[in-house]
Parts: sequence; structure tokens; C-alpha cells
Amino acid sequence: MNGRSLRLAGGAITALLAVALLAIIILSVSPLLASRNPARPTFFGRYAPMVVLGGSMEPTYHIGSILFIERVDTAAIGRGDVITFETPARPGQPPSLTTHRVMSIDAESERRAFRTRGDANNVEDTWLVPADTVVGRGSLSIPYLGYISSFVRSKLGFFALVIIPAALIVVLELGSITTALRQRKSGAPVRSAQELSADESA
Repeated sequence: MNGRSLRLAGGAITALLAVALLAIIILSVSPLLASRNPARPTFFGRYAPMVVLGGSMEPTYHIGSILFIERVDTAAIGRGDVITFETPARPGQPPSLTTHRVMSIDAESERRAFRTRGDANNVEDTWLVPADTVVGRGSLSIPYLGYISSFVRSKLGFFALVIIPAALIVVLELGSITTALRQRKSGAPVRSAQELSADESA
């Protein structure tokens, strides 16, 4: 493989690594932002990403999936919808969210409320879910993608999937700069990628 081919291959690899690095950063940061306040996820427009940590909604939402919930008017929530709501407070437990399916709507209470149950559970939840504790309705889930996000946020994952690709990009760019400097010192014309492509297509 000659120098021209090496430069073209290096440029292609650099571009691919840059795209992969950007995707990894987005993947890792989105659920992280969503979990800054466990009881109030961060919405991007109408949707908020969350990592499914429990198995109460199996097989609808698998553990390790990324679930996107959407903002919704609670008046539009009906029986059979999946909702994400603030978990009822328990002594010594930090605020958290629960995602369960609406089994019925309570019309006898003073304010609109929902009776819920996890798809994997045999009985309904023992509590009523007031409408003002609902943060969104389940919209889209991507199975097992949350495992990648969790891995990226770990020290090992961050090093393997962010630091190493970033270092490779730097090394490739330094190689291109070094080659350009050598050509300049030797008096050889430094040619752009457009000129190289034009030569190959001629």
C-alpha cells in the first residue's frame, strides 16, 4: 500500500472513529442527564431517555433497555397505557421512578388517579398513582442498549470506548501533520485530499 492509499485509509478511519466517539458520548450522556434527578428525568423536547433497571415490566421492557418516555396530558392516559411515575415515598428510600401499566382509572378519589401493575407481576400495586406524580408515558424502548450506556459510564468503559478512540484520532492526526511537514521540508508539494481524489478518478 503506497503513501497515498495510507493517507486515504487514515482519513477514513479518523472519520469513522470520530462518528463512533460522538455516538458513544451521546449514548452515555443522555441517560446520565435523565438520572440527575431520579424523580424528574430530563426531557429533550417531548422525550426523556431512561435505563430500565428492574424486571417488573418484562417482557415488554427488558432489564438493560433504554426506554423513552413522552410528555403527556394525564387526561389522555387510558387503561392499558404504560406510565412512568414517582415511586411512593418509603422511609429511608431515595426518590425514584416506577414504570407500570394502567389497569384502571380511579374515579372515586378527589383527584384523577391510576391503579397500576407491572406486566411481570401477578397482582396490582397496593398504591394509587395520583395524576400529578406521572412524569410521562412509555413510548419506545431499545432492548439491552442501556447495558452499553452503563458500561460507558464505568471507569473501564470510559477508558475503552472513549479515551482509546480519542487517542487513536490524535495519533492519526499527528501522523498526517508529520507527513505534511516532511513533504514541505523535502520540497515535495503538499497535496490536498481533493487533489488526490481527482488524480484517482482521472
